[in-house]
Parts: sequence; C-alpha cells; structure tokens
Amino acid sequence: MLTKLTIIFAKIEKKRQIFSDEYFMLFLNKENKLPSETVTQSGISACMDKIFGKYFKIDKHWPNIKLSDARVYLDSGKLTTELVYTCFIPSVWSIEKTGGFYTRKTINDLSIKIDPFLLDVISKQSASVYR
Repeated sequence: MLTKLTIIFAKIEKKRQIFSDEYFMLFLNKENKLPSETVTQSGISACMDKIFGKYFKIDKHWPNIKLSDARVYLDSGKLTTELVYTCFIPSVWSIEKTGGFYTRKTINDLSIKIDPFLLDVISKQSASVYR
C-alpha cells in the first residue's frame, strides 16, 4: 500500500473584502497541482520537510498545519492512502520557491481541474476562514 501526503496551502489577504476573489488564494505547483509527495519509511515529518523544502521559503513549523481529511482509493491498481493537510497563512510576499498562489477565478479561467475530494476539503476548511 502507498501513502501519499497532500497539502492544501492557501493564503488569506485580510486587507481585501471577504468575498473578493483575492481574499483566498490557493497554492499550486508548476504542474497546477496541489503539493504532494509519497510518504517513505522516513515518515510524515520528513515528507512534510520535503514538500516545504521544494516549494516554500518558510519552515514547516511557522504555519499552523492540520490534518483535515484522509481517504483510501485505488490508483493505477495500487491501494493508496492519502492524508490531506491544510495550511492557511496570512498573505506574505514571496514565500514560494516554485509554483504560485491562484485565485478561484484564475483557476477557472485556466481550466485547472482539482480533484473533487480535495475541493470538498477546501470548501469545508475555508468555510471557517470566512466566519
């Protein structure tokens, strides 16, 4: 069985109106995917280090990262467990090494497809952002 770790990393621009498209921006890598890696024998912490080292200029201990959901599914005939973490940060300039933050409008305009399961996790978690 394969274990995959995915991070839904978003920044919140508190200076914008709450329903503005720029209020909530989602990080996607250069392939327009959410950052994810396969968990090795080194464990979840090492996997998280790898993701942060690859995509961000900040340490994983700075933001509040929480386990938000998990699922088990078949991926190319392999049983896969996916652990989904969320991380919402205030808007900070240039924290990304590669990839970027996208508004919902930009994601729609570029016809970027995000897995419906992950969209559901985003919806559940971001609801608390708007309260």
